[in-house]
Amino acid sequence: NNNNNNNTVDRILHHAGITHGLTNALRLSIPIVSTTGKLIIPNDLCLKYGVQSPRYLLSALGQGDTSCQQALRNAVRDIAQTAQEHLKQARTIREELEQDDISNNKDLATTTTTTTMGRWKEKE
Repeated sequence: NNNNNNNTVDRILHHAGITHGLTNALRLSIPIVSTTGKLIIPNDLCLKYGVQSPRYLLSALGQGDTSCQQALRNAVRDIAQTAQEHLKQARTIREELEQDDISNNKDLATTTTTTTMGRWKEKE
């Protein structure tokens, strides 16, 4: 039973970690492009939405290129939706864990996950 609890917590942390990574990538992508010229948006999304190379992207955005803005907006939206899906999965698993009441003594990982996810919810 404790092993099952650990697997459930691992699944929660997996989805929460993906959410955290994607959120940080979005938060840091534009400052990194402007200072290093490296675009953090995955190449497959750049190709899918027609996002230009970082150097062209900055120039085009600075000149008000609406098609460039829309391409970037679409790629960012895709990443954000993926992050939201993982956050939703983590919350669903957490709720199932709480409903099943697997253990009267919640371990540190469950408590940490609940606290972290509560902070994310407050920021939505």
